[in-house]
Amino acid sequence: MSGGRESVVRGYFAAIDRGDGEGAAAMLHDDVVYHFPGRSPFASTYDGKQAVAGYLRRLSEYTGGTLRVQVHDVTSSAEHVVALSQVTATHAGVTLSWRLALIMHVDEESIREIWLHYGDQHAVDEFLSMADG
Repeated sequence: MSGGRESVVRGYFAAIDRGDGEGAAAMLHDDVVYHFPGRSPFASTYDGKQAVAGYLRRLSEYTGGTLRVQVHDVTSSAEHVVALSQVTATHAGVTLSWRLALIMHVDEESIREIWLHYGDQHAVDEFLSMADG
């Protein structure tokens, strides 16, 4: 039903997994809204492609390019795409792996809005708030 939308999302994750922030940003609508939950320094609502691209750069720098995303499933309806994944990253010698569910508004060409939901929000907040060793 929504192969185009699912392809956009899979392309976004593939770009993130290979450390290609520009490729990931290319899958985003210019006016994308990205909801990053929690209490870490990364927690915020990012408005617009440039703000999200900046967040992706910061996250890549923080994890030293170690962030990897394994997509388990992508499914869609007429209104949403849901992606289930496993994320692994390292910072300051500590590696964390967490489950991530994303709910997205996606058209046939770009992602318009993203909500992240973590399996263990507290662990992700702690990991993303660590000092540089």
